[in-house]
Parts: sequence; structure tokens; C-alpha cells
Amino acid sequence: MKFSDLNKNSKKINEVKKEPVLNENINENLDFKDKSKEETQGKTREVRFSIRREGIENFELKDAKISPLPGDNKEERFIDVKNFDEESVEEKVKNLYASLINGIREIFKSAYEGSYIKTFDLINYISELILKDCLDEPYILNFLRYLTPGDYIYSHSINLSIISAYLAKETGYKEDEIREMVMSALCIDIGMHNYKNLYLLERRLNNDELDIIKNHVQEGINIIEKIFAFEPAIKNRISRNIYLSHERYDASGYYSLGPNDMDEKSQMISIADLYEAMTHKRSYRDAIEEAAVIYSIIKDLKNKFNPKAIKAISMVFGLYPPNSFIKLSTGEIARVVFINRNKPTRPIVKIIADSNFNIIKPFFIDLIDYPLTSIDGWIKFEEIYSNNPKLYREEEIRRLWIDW
Repeated sequence: MKFSDLNKNSKKINEVKKEPVLNENINENLDFKDKSKEETQGKTREVRFSIRREGIENFELKDAKISPLPGDNKEERFIDVKNFDEESVEEKVKNLYASLINGIREIFKSAYEGSYIKTFDLINYISELILKDCLDEPYILNFLRYLTPGDYIYSHSINLSIISAYLAKETGYKEDEIREMVMSALCIDIGMHNYKNLYLLERRLNNDELDIIKNHVQEGINIIEKIFAFEPAIKNRISRNIYLSHERYDASGYYSLGPNDMDEKSQMISIADLYEAMTHKRSYRDAIEEAAVIYSIIKDLKNKFNPKAIKAISMVFGLYPPNSFIKLSTGEIARVVFINRNKPTRPIVKIIADSNFNIIKPFFIDLIDYPLTSIDGWIKFEEIYSNNPKLYREEEIRRLWIDW
């Protein structure tokens, strides 16, 4: 029986008898398989992803050091789906995200105007918001879908900083180290001001233009030297993170540096930068589905990043990150809202359409409670468009940040 059939009959999903919990060794019919074993919270976890698509097998994530995040205990859930009030949570997070977007605009503006003390204060303020408020509210990961129209650099900088914070927390970094990564991520593109005519072009840059725009890294470092003039230690660390943020393990980055020339933190920011950029529309290309980007990182890009960075992003986003459209084995269409970190293939989802892509009254289910219901795979944007253009247009609008 479909979940929507239960909903039509005015029966609450949570009042329906839950499916029996199966032995974890039972092989579910999923595109991605996971087998997770957790020891004492805050110590180690062994996770094995055996990915069926295109012959990938036994992608190992072993002994990933972690620190507690919401939902990390087996008995702890991100939300109680029966009582989850998405409207009030979304309103709260919307206010938080608006503060972050306004803050990054002021950071860039004051830096370009030469008001470096003001810029320093703003960077510290926005960093604290991300550390204190974003890390305690996993619903913020749903806001990573947003793009600021006209100039994507603002949403990109905030989204990158949030992702970097989550990766740092997942890896077990101390608060000061997380703060350093957030500050670095906020400032990655602070040197882009003089290259707006290039990064907003409605086509791919040619080689000469790419060589020119690479100069934003050094220009950003020059600005950091002035902003953090009285904080030499943090200035040097942020400058180093910015310098290395476009490097790859296979020496295919801006400066063709190899793994011996880079450090773990810069690689965390680098992989976060790639994920954020690929999942958002640019003037010359469409956005790529979140689940497709994670799949690409694991399959195609695993030699380009520090293995710890790949572990971290896989644990934070799972195999179906928030905002991913997925098809359930019931045929229904759902959007991923929360990741159950102990069960990467069993997220909390919001069912939004039937098997024919007809929009229905949405409702939440936690797939941990329904082990017989599997995820058949993610849904591409073009499939949504071909089946229901209205739903596709709603999704496009939903991904644009409109100031309010």
C-alpha cells in the first residue's frame, strides 16, 4: 500500500503499524547499500558503501573519527515526524539564513570600501552565527538549495561556510578549528570583486579568462592581510586555506600542487566548494542533482580529494542529501529533508507527489520506521520537467533566494 493512500483515508502515517525492524544483514533492493556499525558515541564508526551503479563496489569509509551531531545516537532522531511543525522551523531558519545573506553582502561591501575593522567584526559575527545556530539546526541544510539571483557569490559563500562547518564538526575538529574553517570559507571569494564581468558571463570561460580569474585568490589574500592585520596567527591560517582552496590531490588545481603541499582543512573547504558549485545553476549550465554530485564525488572524483574530506561529506550528506528528489519503492516521489546519519540510505523524507508526478498534500515519513520501503534512486530534474512542468517550475522558484 502507498503512503499517500493511507493519507487519503485520513489515517495518520504515524498511527499505522510500523513495519517490523529487519536484521541489518538483509540485502535491501537499493541503488546504494549501507551497512553501519557504531560504537560509543564520539569514538569511531565503520561504514561500508557498496554502490551498484556502474560497477562501483565496496567504497570503504573506515574508522572515521566523529564528534556528536544531532541525530548521532541510535535512539535520537532529528525530528518526531508525527509532531514536526515544518512551518515554524522553516520560518526560524529563514530568518537565520536572511541574516547570513545580509551579513556576507556587508562583509564584501565593507572590504571593497576599505573598512577593514568593520569587515573584521562582521566576519566574526557571521562566523558565530554559523557555529552557534547553524550547527544546532540541521534543517539549515535544506537552505543550501538557495541561490542569490543576479550574483550567486553571496549564497555560494554562505552555503560553503555552512557545509565547511558541518564537515569540520563531523571530522571532530575543536571549536576554534571550526571557526577558522568558517572564516576561511566566508572569505574564499572576497577577491572576486574585480572579476564580476567574468564569473557572471553566460558561457564557460576560455583558458585565457580562466588564467585571469585565478588572480582572485591572491587578491583575496591581500585583502585578508589588511582585515586580520592585528591577528597574525589567524591571518596566516586563513590565507593558507584560501590559497589551497582550489587545489586537488591529483595536482589538477590552480597551482598544480600535490597532496604533500596541502592540508586537511583546505581540502575540506575545497570539497565543500565543489559540492556547492555543482548543485547550483550557473549562467552557462543547469544545477546538478545533489545525489548525483555525491555519487560523482565517490565514483569519479575520489582521487582529487583527501580521503578524510570524502568521508566527511559522505557522512554529513549521506547518499541522498537534503533537497534530493527520490523515488520510493511504493512509486511515490519524495524530497529528502533530514539524514539519519546511522542509516545513510534511510533518510526522513517529505512525500510530495504520486507515482505519476501528480502533486499531493505533502507529509513526512522516517524511512527507518519502514525498512520494507526502499529508495529506487534519485530523480533527475529533466524527469520532473517531462512528467510535471508545474512541479519543476515550483522547484526552480524554490531554489531562488528572494529578499524579504
